[in-house]
Amino acid sequence: MKSIHLLSTTLKVNASFSLLSGIVLIAFHQYWLAVFEINFPFYAIGIGLLLFAWHVFRVANQKPISLKAAKQVIIMDVSWVVMSIIVLFAGDGISVTGQWLIGIVAAFVADFAIFQMIGIKNLSGAGNAMQGS
Repeated sequence: MKSIHLLSTTLKVNASFSLLSGIVLIAFHQYWLAVFEINFPFYAIGIGLLLFAWHVFRVANQKPISLKAAKQVIIMDVSWVVMSIIVLFAGDGISVTGQWLIGIVAAFVADFAIFQMIGIKNLSGAGNAMQGS
């Protein structure tokens, strides 16, 4: 039961973090333009995060949790981390503060992916009958 709790809790924290981040990006998009010192549609990323959060909440609240859907969330998290690294190395003109924020958020998202992978691995190893494995 611990494995399903780890996976479910991590998915819910991931969704909550994404929801809060999306709201903050949308509500304060002008502020982020100044912090990052670039012209970028932060509200668009915010909208994407709201949609992602909705999807992850749905996955986290399935009974039983679909391992296939949870793995898709992990793929999206890893994609976010990879894109963040690309932006850090290729993104000219981003302020130092903006670079730090990108790195910190990427670290959180990487942690979500790692804990979700551990939850799935533990479920698979325990022989639990889960939907979509």
